[in-house]
Amino acid sequence: MARLQESLGVEGSIIVYNGAFEKARLRECAEFFPEFGDWVTAIETRLLDLLTPFRNFDFYHPDQLGSASTDNRHSVGCRART
Repeated sequence: MARLQESLGVEGSIIVYNGAFEKARLRECAEFFPEFGDWVTAIETRLLDLLTPFRNFDFYHPDQLGSASTDNRHSVGCRART
């Protein structure tokens, strides 16, 4: 946790995919390492969830087949580049 805290610094966005999952994992870590509880609470506001535009279908390609899963998005992105 100390290394993660050092790596993330004190400002700026922390880009994640599936913010709810990441917040839950951070909270679990804080249970094991209570000395990081305040830090975990503080960084939650910095999490930028990349799932949001896909879940809301703000970005969508028909090859996603109605899904926001990483498998479908990745395959669409790779085909678009070739």
